[in-house]
Amino acid sequence: MPFTHVSHFRRESTGIRDGYNPPGRLYHHHTAQNVKWFKVGEEDHVYARDGAHKHFEQVIYRTGHLDVSKFVYIIAAVWGDVPDGYSHSREEVGRMIDFFGFHDFDTEAEGEQWRLQNPSVFAANFRGTEPLNLGFKWDGERQIFVPENDSHCEDMNFIFGAEAEHRRHTYNLEEYLAEEPDLGRKILLPR
Repeated sequence: MPFTHVSHFRRESTGIRDGYNPPGRLYHHHTAQNVKWFKVGEEDHVYARDGAHKHFEQVIYRTGHLDVSKFVYIIAAVWGDVPDGYSHSREEVGRMIDFFGFHDFDTEAEGEQWRLQNPSVFAANFRGTEPLNLGFKWDGERQIFVPENDSHCEDMNFIFGAEAEHRRHTYNLEEYLAEEPDLGRKILLPR
């Protein structure tokens, strides 16, 4: 399946940087390996895991596009978007983030009370450092409102399912965040 590894954004300070609030997990899609994430000074571009992690950190925690303070935790994915008709060269691959912030539940709950909660989820997408519109538009022909953009790819549904099942098998928020869900070989590529 499509994900190569998982990065963690932990609440506690690492000594290198401040702790992240809210904490979360960042899934690296295999297409993220083809992305030129950013340029460091006059040096070469940073690719793959380190570049994707740093890009996510900048866009979500530093730019101010989102007020992340309302979220209890974050699940997100970084990936590369290849425009139709282009090759997979790193010059042409878009830097993408699928972002999901979980909120509206009791963070102090434990045991059965923790497992029975059903948090709300806020979704956002970013191309580069800019958010994409996930709003709706009127389709006059079909007489319905339709999404202006997709919110995420099907691969993220596997992550959502594994994360939700994992949360419901933990005792509280701290235990949930401390341990990764068992993604198996269907979701996470061998390291």
